[in-house]
Amino acid sequence: DCAVGTAVCEPCADKCNCAVGECSDCAVGTSECLPPCADPCKCVASECTGCEVGTAACLPECEDKCSCDASTCSGCLQGQKECEECPSGICFSSGSGKSLLNSHCATWRDDRGSKSTYEQMRFMAKCMAQDCVQSLEPHGYSSVGCRFMDANGFCFAYNTAQEWCAGQPGNVYCNDRVGPQSALVPIGSIPDTSDAYFNGWASYYTEWMPMYNVQVDHPEAGDVPYNCTCMKNCGCKATKCWCDERVPNGPFGYDDYWDGVAIDDNTNKNGECACACGGVLGK
Repeated sequence: DCAVGTAVCEPCADKCNCAVGECSDCAVGTSECLPPCADPCKCVASECTGCEVGTAACLPECEDKCSCDASTCSGCLQGQKECEECPSGICFSSGSGKSLLNSHCATWRDDRGSKSTYEQMRFMAKCMAQDCVQSLEPHGYSSVGCRFMDANGFCFAYNTAQEWCAGQPGNVYCNDRVGPQSALVPIGSIPDTSDAYFNGWASYYTEWMPMYNVQVDHPEAGDVPYNCTCMKNCGCKATKCWCDERVPNGPFGYDDYWDGVAIDDNTNKNGECACACGGVLGK
């Protein structure tokens, strides 16, 4: 600017031409550069999370996150940058980094992008039936029920994964969608005692639930999120079910597909499940 009444330049009091890396502003009343901003800094994301207060020095990496290969790491050891190894049963040893799931759930996870909306719903229903059966399995089977799930909400398929997650509360890989009432002790809170059993299946009383508000992959016009419902201890067709009426059965979930369905008693159906998603039966 010009000094008042003269053609002589006076330095701007509040602005200066300083390199961005050298200053953030001018000292008031001078053209001298101020030091860089005390809070932001240009740090490599893998090296820092922000600036030390009052300085431009980088903070160390966040203690709860690390850049680990998903196939070999499930998170960081608390307070460190070291990776925790992904446990057997959660990740494949081949290095794919994908959770070990029931077969139809794995198909939905891996192939849904190439399937029609109808087929996505059908495979989701087949997946829900497999997870429902797993939730009913008593001790002594390959699984101890379904409490802990992957990021999609599907059961980890083996007891090694369920047991590992039970000992790792809050682990980023162990999603506890329903809570302890969804599995037997020691994975959940349902008592594994004789007074809870019917024919050796205490897990009839677990509270696993099917999926809801599932997004269609590559939706077409008119496609909306869909819900699932299941029939526990039953085998079903579209308009009729055969259920073991000695134990809890009937529709449960978030869809009205089987509301009012005709049910015949069949004791051979205990431990079985039928599910439908978006009005599509898993068959």
